[in-house]
Amino acid sequence: AFTTGLGAQQLPLFAQYRNASGLINPASLNSEYFLYEYDLNVNVSYRSQWQSQPETPRTLQVTGEYITNFGGAVELVTGGSLLRDQTGPLGLSGGYLRLGAVLSEDPYYGALVVGFSAGLVQYRFDATEILWFDPNDPDVTQLNESLSRPDLGVGIYYHKRLGGRRGRNNIYLGISLPQILNARYELSVADQSRTAFLDRRRHYYLTGGWYHFFNQDTFMELSTWAKYVDGAPLNIDLNARLHPGRAFWFGLGYNPNTLVHAEAGVNVEGMFGIDSNLQIGFAFDQNFKALGYDVGSSLEFTMAVQFATR
Repeated sequence: AFTTGLGAQQLPLFAQYRNASGLINPASLNSEYFLYEYDLNVNVSYRSQWQSQPETPRTLQVTGEYITNFGGAVELVTGGSLLRDQTGPLGLSGGYLRLGAVLSEDPYYGALVVGFSAGLVQYRFDATEILWFDPNDPDVTQLNESLSRPDLGVGIYYHKRLGGRRGRNNIYLGISLPQILNARYELSVADQSRTAFLDRRRHYYLTGGWYHFFNQDTFMELSTWAKYVDGAPLNIDLNARLHPGRAFWFGLGYNPNTLVHAEAGVNVEGMFGIDSNLQIGFAFDQNFKALGYDVGSSLEFTMAVQFATR
């Protein structure tokens, strides 16, 4: 007799969001660049969200990034991303290219970056994934459709090494709209007797961070990722990492929506050459009574290969 709506973020979440910076902000520079000058970075991550619930989000993303070294007042950040997100009968797959202007003569020490992304996204709905109480009921929809639509994103990003080459602090701040287009798409049932609608909403992201170096290889980083979508509450992640050395790190985090976060990872230098690094990370999120019941934990695995080509 009655229905109600639930507002939520459409784009996927990430625990180790610094590894998905190209998807979050098309103008961002990967933090490994201004830490160790790795200007070529390829990252893969897989996230399984809310383990105790059926048909919950499963997200796979692949990103690549390269920062040019022309030696002028303007450099470029280029890259691409592939994304697949599946939640029960609902699926999303997309491919993106991005390009950014890096306004700096030496981006390693600081830069202002303006960037955009463009891609194609496929939305899917598969009614066969739903377990109907009575599959022969004539009111049960047979909707099994997909449609592809263009997608655009824009962002601005700033980072700075405070105190020059011997500075012990790095800061960065980014603002982005990774999904600009507000649109309503129509999906028709096979016999055209019914219509379903897909609303795509604009997302607003803010990222920021601070790195403090105790020595060349030991440092601490604090970071945040704030997300807002019209109709859903503001969502903020707060995280801290400690790198006792180049070989490994560990971190903790908190989200006011009653979520705690833990992560750890390792770096293996020289795996693919002198100026290369293999990075492997694992993250664990736990919701506790977020919606009046325990929705379970989330797991995320990341792997990146990084090169300094200069």
